Amino acid sequence: MEKSIYSFPEHILEALGLKNDNIFNTDILFSSVIIAGQGGSAIGGFLISDLLNLNNYDIPIVVNQGYNLPFWANQKTLLIISSYSGNTEETINILNEGIQNNCQIVCITSGGKILDLAKKMEIEYLLLPKGFQPRAAIAFSIIQLFQILDYKKILKNRNLLNLNQDSFLKVSRVLKDNQGEIVKQAQYLAKKIGDKITILYSSSNFFASVLRFKQQLNENSKSHCWFNIIPEMNHNEIVGWSKSYDNIISLFIDSTFDTKENRKRISLTINHIKEYSDIELIQPKGENIFYQIFHLIHLFDFVSIFLAKNKGVDPSEINAIDKLKSGLND
Repeated sequence: MEKSIYSFPEHILEALGLKNDNIFNTDILFSSVIIAGQGGSAIGGFLISDLLNLNNYDIPIVVNQGYNLPFWANQKTLLIISSYSGNTEETINILNEGIQNNCQIVCITSGGKILDLAKKMEIEYLLLPKGFQPRAAIAFSIIQLFQILDYKKILKNRNLLNLNQDSFLKVSRVLKDNQGEIVKQAQYLAKKIGDKITILYSSSNFFASVLRFKQQLNENSKSHCWFNIIPEMNHNEIVGWSKSYDNIISLFIDSTFDTKENRKRISLTINHIKEYSDIELIQPKGENIFYQIFHLIHLFDFVSIFLAKNKGVDPSEINAIDKLKSGLND
């Protein structure tokens, strides 16, 4: 797991070089996009959705993490099936429903039942390299989603979105050049977190980044974590901060690209919560939100792996998930 995190910048380059022989350009005018996936296979979808929503994109991009398609999915829906293993129960069910609803389907997988079904039904697919845990293949899932949306002409204004191949090449170089500094910051944050429960607060611009951190702390560090979005938490959760908690640390994402109103809310929220919890302010680096999102993902991945080391736990072990899956198959 640690090697995969250090190699994240190189994985971006490798993903850009993968051949896409089984997906094709199209002239269909899609009315919606659904990205179906669970856990690490869904993060790329949330990240792409964040970037598109920042620019008020006119086609709904929905990340579906349940068993069923929404009723409105039809022949003008681009349905992207994302499952690294190819055997994710919920995602297979959505694939079958997508076939019944005549959706335009593309699968992203490394094999399994989804690849078998895609070949059998002559569905377009994009192969991911084998040998990773799903959460460690995040660079591949992000890039392949970008390439599918590009092939399907969803990204008509992609230069405005900083969603193009040159941007991914540059962010890979930036992360690699700054990895030493990122590692130092991650080691500091891991030490600060220690055995405490982590709470993350950010604007919606960084939803995918903080969700990724939560998942990485859960799986790699075997730690509890939750997050909320500002301003939403200002309308409910802030009231829960009414006493001190010695076992909690609160991390706030403060970006220069957040709105003036949200930055003021973040400042006021910190002033309230600091009476009840340890506080750490994280200011992501980068010339735009695209780069800041990737900076946070790389930073937070390192935090999770260093925290695992500090706690003496194996970041690759996911016995609880395996046990649950075994129960589902009984």
